[in-house]
Amino acid sequence: MENLFHSFVAVACALVLLVSLPQFRKMWDKQDMRDRAFVRLILWVILFCFNDALWRLLAAKFPEQTTLLFGCSTVYHGAAAVTAYLWLSYTLYYLGKRVKYASVLRIVAMVLVAIQFGLLLLNIPYDFLFSVNNAVLYHETRAMQVLFFSQYATYIIIALLCLFKMKGGTPKDRRKFLAMFLCVLAPICCGFLQMISPLSPYYVVGYMLGCCVIFTHVVLHMTKVSTYQQDNAIMAALSADFDMICYIDIQRNEARFQTMSPKFQKILDETVDKKQTNLQKLDQFLKTIVLPEDLPQIIKDGSCEQAVSTLTQDFSYTKRVRVQIDDTTEFYEMKVVHDNDNRLAGCVLGMHNISHVERIKEESEKLKNDLMKTTIIANRDPLTGVGNRAAFNQKTEDLLNEINKGQLVKFAIIECDLNNLKLVNDLLGHEEGDFFIKKNCRVFCETFKHSPVYRIGGDEFVIIAQGSDYDDRDALMDKLRSLQEPNDPVQADRVSFAAGIAEYNPQTDESVADVLKRADSFMYINKKHIKKRQPVQETWE
Repeated sequence: MENLFHSFVAVACALVLLVSLPQFRKMWDKQDMRDRAFVRLILWVILFCFNDALWRLLAAKFPEQTTLLFGCSTVYHGAAAVTAYLWLSYTLYYLGKRVKYASVLRIVAMVLVAIQFGLLLLNIPYDFLFSVNNAVLYHETRAMQVLFFSQYATYIIIALLCLFKMKGGTPKDRRKFLAMFLCVLAPICCGFLQMISPLSPYYVVGYMLGCCVIFTHVVLHMTKVSTYQQDNAIMAALSADFDMICYIDIQRNEARFQTMSPKFQKILDETVDKKQTNLQKLDQFLKTIVLPEDLPQIIKDGSCEQAVSTLTQDFSYTKRVRVQIDDTTEFYEMKVVHDNDNRLAGCVLGMHNISHVERIKEESEKLKNDLMKTTIIANRDPLTGVGNRAAFNQKTEDLLNEINKGQLVKFAIIECDLNNLKLVNDLLGHEEGDFFIKKNCRVFCETFKHSPVYRIGGDEFVIIAQGSDYDDRDALMDKLRSLQEPNDPVQADRVSFAAGIAEYNPQTDESVADVLKRADSFMYINKKHIKKRQPVQETWE
């Protein structure tokens, strides 16, 4: 009957820890080694308590199972050894840098655990520590004290360390060491009681009390402090960018201002009727500062209550409004966020000044437009409006990059050279020469409508045929050829040029320059034929 009662005590200790563990898990930080070490400790103690309950249940109901009882006793003492090491490990993590040579203490604790495991293994064949038989059930020898002192040497090390450290350090440090000393005091006292009365459940009671002290006075307190500090840091960081933060509770008809910039506070103090409720003050305040054109976005039917009610469907929403203060209009972003914890039927409203962002956007857009205009000017021939030499070089570089990447590139280069431009300039004047250039350029553009045309020299033009123009290159060249006119007489309104075309061949061409060189050769062949008044069609590639 006594063993059953002791088994009930062990189960009760385990249940107490099981109840406290979920509460701790709500607050613990998985990345914090202190919290992880405590979880390992408390889980191991729970298993130890259930093992103790099982041992006492076997002793009460199945005393004839001596082998099973002996094995359970061995596991019991081995688990106690591991518990002492886990206790020291948690203590060192908790105290952190305040303890020097922590690794040495861990090694000492491991050596003690190894000694205990060695003694338990030797006890299996020789029974020199404890034995279990049908006559006395469980019997301990004097040698058992060696095992007990090996276990409790770890706890004594922790206690002495805390007492020694309490002599110096800051008051905060002394409180930490005192807390850990009180935590380890319970298993030490109950351990010595267990030595006096081996069949009593002092072990499990001591472990349970020690873990509860840790949870109540150390972990819970530290977690609350840490959470409070983190929350304050987060609130301070977030509120630093807001000129106003207000908590709105529609059901209670309340609006509590958490932070207000001096300029907003001045308006609230001077223009808002103090006899109104806080929610009415918020409505009046928003109506005072927000421009009338933007007000319907946040105030409906004279109150922000209806605007806030939209949060029943959305977690948050953001509105961009203009605020006028001291005859100065500034841009603000108003964000309303629902209380996601659902502890209160309310929401948080914040006003964030984004005028600098708007100015940066305007400046960025202006710079972008200016850059676009500059790029267009830099890459355009001022006389004809087609691409210039710089634009042509950029295009050939892009084509070369595609070729080097192994992409399938299809293009042809048509090089055109105007005939007798110098004679037109010398005989008719440069204005007529410019007209001659523009008229021929217009022919090139109208023929190859879907391909870029470049003026790369005074009388030199290059067309890069791609896409549909590349597919129809033969027909387009025939059309271009049909538009050629005789050189004589020299007139500005003539369409007179020589042209040559070359296609890109990936088997023979290593670069765009190779294609251009062939097109240039065919152009000169065509120019000779024109001068000899030979048929043009024989000069194409």
